[in-house]
This record gives sequence, C-alpha cells and structure tokens, in this order.
Amino acid sequence: MSAWSLDENTVNMWEDFREPYVKGRVLDCARGLGMRDFEVRAVPTISEANRSIVNSVDRRKTVYYWGPTLEELGMLETLDARGNPVKSSLPLAGAPSRFGRRARQLGPDDVYMTSVCAVTLDGILVELSPEGLSVFRPGATPGMIVVVAGYNKIVEDLEEGLRRSRDICIPQCARILGLDLPCAAPGRCIQCDTPHPICSVTSVVTRKPAGLNMLVVLVGGVLGF
Repeated sequence: MSAWSLDENTVNMWEDFREPYVKGRVLDCARGLGMRDFEVRAVPTISEANRSIVNSVDRRKTVYYWGPTLEELGMLETLDARGNPVKSSLPLAGAPSRFGRRARQLGPDDVYMTSVCAVTLDGILVELSPEGLSVFRPGATPGMIVVVAGYNKIVEDLEEGLRRSRDICIPQCARILGLDLPCAAPGRCIQCDTPHPICSVTSVVTRKPAGLNMLVVLVGGVLGF
C-alpha cells in the first residue's frame, strides 16, 4: 500500500470534537481508505459533509443516487435547488423517492452518490448493489462517484462488514423501501430463497479502481442504518 497521511486541515477540523472514540474510528478508517488510493475526506459533522460534497459537484451535472441514507442529509435538496437534476437510481418498481424512480444508464456527464453497508478500518467498502445498475462496468462509469458513510458503518474487518450488510443493512433497506421480503419484518437475514431479493449482488471494493473519480466522505455522526 502507498504511503498516506491526514492533511493538516483535516486534523485541525477535529481538534474540538468531544467524542474521542468516534474521532479515532473515523480518522483511522480515513487512513485505511487513503492507503488504498481512495480520495477521502473525514469531517466531524453532517453539515460539513454536505458543504464539502456540494462544493465538489459541478453545477451542470445530473446527480443520481442510491440509498435511503442520502435522502436524510439535506444535500440532495441543496443540489436540486441550485439547478442540478437529482434522480433516484433505484431499479425497484414502486420504491419510494422524493426525486424520481429509475435512472438511465450512467455516463461520464453524471454524478453517482451512494452510501455503503460497511467500511472496514483498513479501507474496504462493502456496498449493496442494485441489480441492473453497474457503476464499474466499462462504458457505464459515471464521471464522479461519491460515497458517504457515518461512523456507525465502520467495522473491524471484511467478515464483519459482510455480516453487517446481511443482517442489518439489507433487511432495514427492504423495510424502509416497503418491499415484501422475508427479512424485512424480523430485521435480519433468514437465509430465504426469494426469487428477487435485493441482496443478490454485493460489491466489495478493495481499492479505488484505476481512472475512476471516486470520493469517500466519512462523517463523525450516525447516518442511516
């Protein structure tokens, strides 16, 4: 892994943060992501995350998003109000969204925003991948990918990340989206054989893909489930 260290502005931003455990987890995870070549920003608050992301997105770009977490931040409304078209990438018919239903094929003029099920301390991303939406396939890569995660998504290792995805993230996502899946009611995986589950594809990203403009924003607050 390449050498990487926190920049001075990031260190200064966290000086007055009063929760040492959260601070340690977020900054350690940021180092892990940086060592895997991700562009990473570690910020103490949701408002700082929103400001950082909005300032990074070109006003002319269409923003597609996946994940109920992003609708909690207020950032999508800010982008929409300033003129960025904002659309949901949910490929699930009838899934609720304030902005739209299904995205077209993503391309270089688009920005794709998502949360993750888990981020390991050493910088591996574990993400639920909606079927039919590939952001890493050649010819289907958006111009920019933004990943947002609260400290509650940080886990020790990949095994814990996959377990968190299976037993927490996916059932809660099914419940919030109002999907009639066996895991939604109990809030945990029950090893079902449902024909069309939302857990069919899970992406494990161990290093930033070459040539991809990808930003990971870690936040010192609880975001989503």
